[in-house]
Amino acid sequence: MPRKARTLGDGCVYHVMNRGNNEQEVFRNSHDYLAFLEMLQYSKERYGIELFAFCLIPNHFHLLVRPLEGSNLSYCMQWLQTSFARRFNGYYDTEGSLWQGRYKSFLVQEDQHLLTVMSYIEGHPLRSGLADAAEGYVWSSHRENYWGNLRQKLDDLPMPLTDDWSASVDASLSERTLGRLRLSTQRQIPYGSTDWQQQVCREYGLEDSMRPRGRPRKDCQVVLV
Repeated sequence: MPRKARTLGDGCVYHVMNRGNNEQEVFRNSHDYLAFLEMLQYSKERYGIELFAFCLIPNHFHLLVRPLEGSNLSYCMQWLQTSFARRFNGYYDTEGSLWQGRYKSFLVQEDQHLLTVMSYIEGHPLRSGLADAAEGYVWSSHRENYWGNLRQKLDDLPMPLTDDWSASVDASLSERTLGRLRLSTQRQIPYGSTDWQQQVCREYGLEDSMRPRGRPRKDCQVVLV
């Protein structure tokens, strides 16, 4: 069965992520992290992508981006992933697929939901046990967003951060919120209010992402609102 074509919106915010194939590490040392960030910086400038947040951990990455032209997001990610995979295989003398497949993405509403996704991205090192506080993790955008001293990598946010941003990221997201975000990642469900979800699903042909799949358990119901 052919893959469904992506429908991407101009000037819309997306959460983007991908993992190493078979959960393998794609970032083994500081050189790998730096190489990926350099390629990310080049590709976002080449394809007109605004970058608001990122987090790199050993076996996957998360980005919060806004393509000025929606179709360029696919071109940007294809170039970034292919270029990094070539560099990785050449450097470590390996073969085969580095990534588990195409990147995953979902639309994000530009209100409090955007800040929730940013907190989710920058809080990954805590949930993965890689840091005790977001501020202490080097390979994410948190210190850049919090301190504002490395703005050349990031673009201006569409809305202000909370005054206690670092404390907000360090605070654990609720299981309900984490469940919604993970479901959005798996099924490309737009993350936002119910009315907004319905609107963008109609606009970009994403109605299938909202439909229940399989036979639901009697004691389990997915709530999206």
